[in-house]
Parts: sequence; C-alpha cells; structure tokens
Amino acid sequence: MYGMFKKAVLAGLGVRAELNNVVDDLVRKGESAQDKPSINVREFVASCEQSARGVEQLVKDGVAAVAKTVRPGRSDLDAIERELHNLSQKVDALSRGSSANR
Repeated sequence: MYGMFKKAVLAGLGVRAELNNVVDDLVRKGESAQDKPSINVREFVASCEQSARGVEQLVKDGVAAVAKTVRPGRSDLDAIERELHNLSQKVDALSRGSSANR
C-alpha cells in the first residue's frame, strides 16, 4: 500500500518537473514573460508538493499504526512469555497437588 502512494507522489514530482520545463520553455521562447501567471503555476506546484508530502506522512503514520496493532512488539512478546511461564507454574502446582491427594 505504501509503495503505491510513494509511486503516486513520485509521479506527482515528475509532473512538477515537466510543468517547470514547459514554463521555462515558454519563457525562453518569449511566449510568456516571467510574470504573475508563471509564478502562480510555480506556487500551485509547490503547494501540491507540500500536500503530497503531507499525504505521504499521513500514510506512513497510518501504516505504522496498523503494523503496531497487527504485529506485537518485543515488550508484548515478553509479557506473553512471562504470563505463559506463570500459568505453567500454576498448572504444575495444581498437578502436584492433585497427585498428592490420590
């Protein structure tokens, strides 16, 4: 899932580079001056990039939260191991107690 979003962000960055090339070509050809419309395009592209970075961070955070929920961490495994050990000792004690009563 993360890979798909990363590809989308990278594609967006490719679009930005291509858009900058088009604007630069227009300026070189004299079809457009370095004026407000070209600045607006660049500001819009920068805003899109910032939004894409924000979306990417939200996706990373979401994936990390899901992974943490689905996969236990080392401390979780240690706690389970301790509880299993305690239960095993209780079963052994009960087993010894019931065989002594026979």
